[in-house]
Amino acid sequence: MKKLENKTTTMRKSETDFMTFADLCVMCVNNVPEGATISEMRNLQKVVDVCETGKLEFEDAVFSTLKTRVDAMKWGVVSKDIVEFGDAIDSAE
Repeated sequence: MKKLENKTTTMRKSETDFMTFADLCVMCVNNVPEGATISEMRNLQKVVDVCETGKLEFEDAVFSTLKTRVDAMKWGVVSKDIVEFGDAIDSAE
């Protein structure tokens, strides 16, 4: 089991709402430029399901899927929040 704190970032989701680490997780798993098979979608959906609870506690296999997607993500902005998110993924226990 791997746990992450669902921190709120300074990055805006809307005019009144800020992104959380759960939002960043979902962004990473939804970024599939090479496409995804149904089997891959099932695994990615498990990450989304955890994120939708707001409590970021992942079974090891689900966390492995998330980490693979985070490592593959190409970000279009430079942000200390994203670096902090990456560090949290790398040090999750």
